[in-house]
Amino acid sequence: MNENDMRVIKTRESIERAFFDLLRTKPADKVTVVELAREARIHKSTFYLHYLDIPDLYAKTLQKTLREPITKADYFSLFFDDPREFLHRMYLQLRDNMSRLDLLLQGQGHDLYYMTIMDLLRQKIYETGRIKESPENDIKLEIIFGTLLSCTPRYHEHGDVLAAQIVAVIRFLFPEGSC
Repeated sequence: MNENDMRVIKTRESIERAFFDLLRTKPADKVTVVELAREARIHKSTFYLHYLDIPDLYAKTLQKTLREPITKADYFSLFFDDPREFLHRMYLQLRDNMSRLDLLLQGQGHDLYYMTIMDLLRQKIYETGRIKESPENDIKLEIIFGTLLSCTPRYHEHGDVLAAQIVAVIRFLFPEGSC
């Protein structure tokens, strides 16, 4: 299947749109292929040309929802140079995507969300070339991003406090600004 074929793109967009519409009324594990196909106005066999099943659609939709804004982000070099600005931009980006994420995460998917976003964030930091990819740095970055992600809902209230603490952790774990 040609991923760049406009028919493929439009069909997947239709499936994804229908999936989000259904998620507004029920959790993902209650969505069926039949009702999704009806909502997307496709035949259910068309659904199976693109996805294995609803969990596959769920996983790919979650990954896409997380991947798009992170891969487009141009501020990851700020992680070491201006951590406060990095945190602020990341918070805004997460906030802008929360409505879709909230629908996807209602009652499930938190492990997949956490693993996916951690992998994407680590990859972007490694792409800056400031630190070497290693198990030790993976853990350090997971500590930083895990803290940030768990506190994101309160960032708008306590952003300065959170930023100060995350900056302190970054400087403690990466004292030279690179490893």
